[in-house]
Amino acid sequence: MEGFVVQAPNHFTVPRPPEVVNDLLHSPFLQPAMTDSLLCHSILAVSAAAETAIPDPTMNVLALTLLDQAMTLLRQRVAIERFKLEDNTIIAAIYLWKANLSLADRESLKGHASSIRALVATREGVEKLGMSGAVAQLLRWTDIMHSLRVHEPCQYTILDEIPGRPQADVNHYGTYWRQDAQLMPTSDRTIIKACQDCCFIIETLELHESERMEPALYWYLYQKTCQVFQQSSTVRAKYYDSGNMEECIILTIDLLKLLIFKGGYMQPDRWDIRSLCSGIVEAVKSTGPSNFWQKHMDVLIWIMFVVRAAEHDSEEQEWARKVLKGALQSKFGYRESWLNDWQNELRTLLASFGWSHTVLSDGIHAMCIKIFG
Repeated sequence: MEGFVVQAPNHFTVPRPPEVVNDLLHSPFLQPAMTDSLLCHSILAVSAAAETAIPDPTMNVLALTLLDQAMTLLRQRVAIERFKLEDNTIIAAIYLWKANLSLADRESLKGHASSIRALVATREGVEKLGMSGAVAQLLRWTDIMHSLRVHEPCQYTILDEIPGRPQADVNHYGTYWRQDAQLMPTSDRTIIKACQDCCFIIETLELHESERMEPALYWYLYQKTCQVFQQSSTVRAKYYDSGNMEECIILTIDLLKLLIFKGGYMQPDRWDIRSLCSGIVEAVKSTGPSNFWQKHMDVLIWIMFVVRAAEHDSEEQEWARKVLKGALQSKFGYRESWLNDWQNELRTLLASFGWSHTVLSDGIHAMCIKIFG
């Protein structure tokens, strides 16, 4: 495995094996697609679907046409291979699942995921898939993105405990989540651990900015990133549409991950971002009486800053701006020299919950100007 170079400051590319790259021209599955019509059509379909900004079938006729053609070929192939499908067939089915993430509604996606499970079962489980684990890695990453769309836990998990944790000094981000549990706004240890692990990954990537990682660290961060997304998918499903603090936190950490880890296969589209922003705003609105957030002002400031970092025009963004303005005035007061007076304290606050000074902090000044403008 070659070393890994962090790409900054626009985003961090999620550590991942070559089989899950978003650029399909560099995928190891491209060569077998040259002689396999099903796999070729599936790759074309997922490439066309990637151009669709929101999950609306009318937005991409080409993607739908290619998807329909590939699905026909898949059904024909499954009928021939029947009880033990070849790797190329499984790969094509996973790619079509990925294409549907941009084109299908929630119920259709659930049906597709169920079909994938049935296909994988013909091989007696994920670990029996071939190509030295490449098919399994592609399956797990697509499952992670699927969980974000349908608000359900991931189906294909990795080890609970990942060996080889690096001995790195990572104490800058996430200090809030390492304090006494009684001082936190949630007692859910899974949420707290998901926040801690996300901050650990971000800080480790920043420490290795523009450096070539050792393969062992690269592989550890890849598995840890998988684990963090899988853990949060379980928590997100548990608290979905509950309108409580737990839902606010886990949706915010998910949005933060997409904003920071938006390279390669984890590239979110605008639907992912807007959906999470909308969910966060609705959860904040639904959480307790009007004075609830007075007790958790720092948490509210962090949540609203992550929403504002998404940078898109919507009613939710404007609502977040107004709430954040009031929260900042309540926390710091408003003075003519406001930015010089408390910008360092603000950066420390955001880092304590989860942030990236490399990726996001260049926008703090601009966000504050817009908030008070």
